[in-house]
Amino acid sequence: MIWYGCIVTLGIVLSCGTRYTDSAYFIDGKLVQPEIGVRSVKVLTVGKWQFKDSNNNGKLDPYEDWRLSPAKRAADLVPRLSTDQQIGLLGEYMWGGFAAGGIAPKTEEAELGTHEIEAIVKEFSRYTIMRWPGENISATAIARKVNKIQALAESEPFGIPVLITTDPIFGAANNMESTALAHQNMAPQIPDWPLVLGLGAINDPAYVKEIGRMHAAQLRALGIRWMLGPQIDFATEPMWSRVYDTFGAIHERVVTLGTAYIQGLQGKEKGVNPFSGIVVTLKHYPGGGANQGGMDSHSAPGKYNVFPGNNLEEHIEIMKKVIQAANPLSIMPNYSIFKDVTYKGKAIEQVSSHYSMVFKQDILRKEIGWDGMVTSDWSAVVLNRDDGTAGQAWGTEGWTNGQRIKRYVECGGHQIGMGSSPAAVWKAGLSEGTLTPKDIAAAAQKVLEVTFASGLFENPYVDESKAAEIVNSFTQQAHEAMMRAFTLLKNNEAILPLDKETVDQNGDGKIIVYYDGLNDTAIEDYVTKVPNFAATSDITKADYAIVRVSARHGYYFGFDGGVPLSYKDPIMVYDFEKNGPSLTPSTASSRGFTAQANNEAALKIAQTIEAAIAAKKKNPTLKLILVVSMYRPFIISDYLDHIDVLAADFGMTDQALLDMVFQMKKGVQDKTIQPRGTLPMEIPSSQEAVYKSKEDLPNDSQNPTFPAGFGITSY
Repeated sequence: MIWYGCIVTLGIVLSCGTRYTDSAYFIDGKLVQPEIGVRSVKVLTVGKWQFKDSNNNGKLDPYEDWRLSPAKRAADLVPRLSTDQQIGLLGEYMWGGFAAGGIAPKTEEAELGTHEIEAIVKEFSRYTIMRWPGENISATAIARKVNKIQALAESEPFGIPVLITTDPIFGAANNMESTALAHQNMAPQIPDWPLVLGLGAINDPAYVKEIGRMHAAQLRALGIRWMLGPQIDFATEPMWSRVYDTFGAIHERVVTLGTAYIQGLQGKEKGVNPFSGIVVTLKHYPGGGANQGGMDSHSAPGKYNVFPGNNLEEHIEIMKKVIQAANPLSIMPNYSIFKDVTYKGKAIEQVSSHYSMVFKQDILRKEIGWDGMVTSDWSAVVLNRDDGTAGQAWGTEGWTNGQRIKRYVECGGHQIGMGSSPAAVWKAGLSEGTLTPKDIAAAAQKVLEVTFASGLFENPYVDESKAAEIVNSFTQQAHEAMMRAFTLLKNNEAILPLDKETVDQNGDGKIIVYYDGLNDTAIEDYVTKVPNFAATSDITKADYAIVRVSARHGYYFGFDGGVPLSYKDPIMVYDFEKNGPSLTPSTASSRGFTAQANNEAALKIAQTIEAAIAAKKKNPTLKLILVVSMYRPFIISDYLDHIDVLAADFGMTDQALLDMVFQMKKGVQDKTIQPRGTLPMEIPSSQEAVYKSKEDLPNDSQNPTFPAGFGITSY
């Protein structure tokens, strides 16, 4: 057993006679030397260990000693910083604002922009978000840009690296009108994976944990060590626009799969492995799945979470189980006001959960026992604007800026997320006297603990030459994950798979396949591999019609009513007096999107389905195969009798989908390929049934078309 001597700073004994078991680098029962990456500072050698001389003073300071815990290192570094420097650490935002495009490289050379240099040098910012460049920019350029950012940060006083985050970007959602795949938050450099809801359909904790590990490896290859996800929200309101990024509405699945995915991302069961993991931000605590009327609290009409089924405790219980099992380093509250509810006899304050002492102190800190860093959702803690609004700081509209930041800190908040520099919010607290420099220092210490735990202080650099190779090395695994999520709901006469035993329906000696919603080249490539098969764009000549559409999308920046799951029901203005949709169609618009455009796009999907059914009625031998990309649940009951095969995908490339339909692997039939997915939440029978269900209860619509957990798991 190896023992070490004492380290003393400012008269405080930080470590004496210990094995450094609380070091981030204490892995599997021993200290492990990290690789030290430097550009402008020196490497120190102390005994058998190497350290980064981050402040370039020629000696090992406690904050540079990776053998110490992240908390001890942060406690040593914070007093060395001025209050303004500490404030610079307390914002996670897009450098330069949306107009500047954040830190995404604009060329392959990946030059640093003025806004990035100013953020690091003048604002002392060390936390920012990656908004991804277009497909004309390579993964190599992203890695190159990140290395340049880190080199500049290393050359600045104290050498504090930049912790770069991203929103969840792995799930490939379908465009509602065309079913074309598009990454969430636009990340074309990352291969297509299924949506998180698809991980709920897979329902295999060990496999989902491995997916988390692969996702972490892809992000680390690009220099990204932090993700603003995953969502552990219990998706009890099926109209909620963000259902796609949850694990669904089955309690046990949300807990086991959410825990497994976080552990895979982190690289170990609790906390983060600095050699292989990334920091995760569990959201949206204490759960945002019970949005009133299917709206979303990004918008004022949707600012309430409601609990007509008195089921608040189940939502919190899910969060509690995952937090205690995985111990994520960071948590993000949700915007919502939890309307007129109590928890164990305590009334929940009628303010955004960011400002709730019950949620963030009584439950999160005391009952759950969590002690990590709280970062706000964007614009939940913000300066009052000129028009008197306060972002999504619901319930605090009449407060001063100082009052708002004071309550956020009292509740245990540490960092602010917003589109522009949040330093002014913290300074408002100091100028109004609602915060003290001690409050600022305490928040900065907690934020820095996360960076120390991530391993960035020792080596923030990546191998630019291997970035694209590593990211793309998981393409086949992503393809297989999409296939694993594929959920077969109806398969009359065992029509699937389409193979050499498929019946020639019209007796003309050939098996003709019509397709809609699939790429021409993709479908033609598959039919040529099966004897007597051919593709056609004329449905009247077909034996089989493969039609692919999307479930109707919601819109989380909000209209004045929830977006229905049915394709034909219009968005109706919400009637808060009767707690349901009114009789008035919505004419709302938000950020260039309109309720009317959503209605029209949904009707086009209905028309596509109806056109295929009409062709089937004219030609009774035609077999209709309908695949719906399940961004949210969808209403299909009116059409079901006319559909021979129905399946749900959760974000699939054409190739992954056709591999399932034709039971193929690399162009060769493979009988081991079988449907395996099961629904992570129910498919309601009608929009009326959805409206009558209660937002906080899972899978409670009357007579669902398919219940949660349903799926045909063999051909």
